[in-house]
Amino acid sequence: MLKYLAGAAALALLAASPAAAQSCAQNLKTSGVPLVTGLTYSTWAVFPKVTPARALDNVGRALSAEGIDVASIDKKAGVLLASQDGANNGRQQTIRVTARKTGNATRVDLVFKVQAGQVATQDALRSHICNVVNAAGR
Repeated sequence: MLKYLAGAAALALLAASPAAAQSCAQNLKTSGVPLVTGLTYSTWAVFPKVTPARALDNVGRALSAEGIDVASIDKKAGVLLASQDGANNGRQQTIRVTARKTGNATRVDLVFKVQAGQVATQDALRSHICNVVNAAGR
């Protein structure tokens, strides 16, 4: 994921709707201590008139387009699992996306885990993560 941040950040600014991007960015939380422990980035957004299955398909395509390996999509459970060796050093970064119905909309949650010693600039990462989340609504 780290090697795709620059291009994805520019694409995110063009492709994401302002309301959805703002929601995702506002919901972004980070936990962990950079370079000392693993970091966990999490966020969520709600997409009106989108089914959970469609949201997961859209997110899966967005991740695959970025060169990220989508390990599995379980539409019945509403879960997508993916991983990437962004630094090409054998240390996997994992992504879990869940999609669940909420009224006439679908809430999409994304959790991105980075191992200890791996870091990225917060702004670029926020743009990339929100680009992936916002793909759910396309």
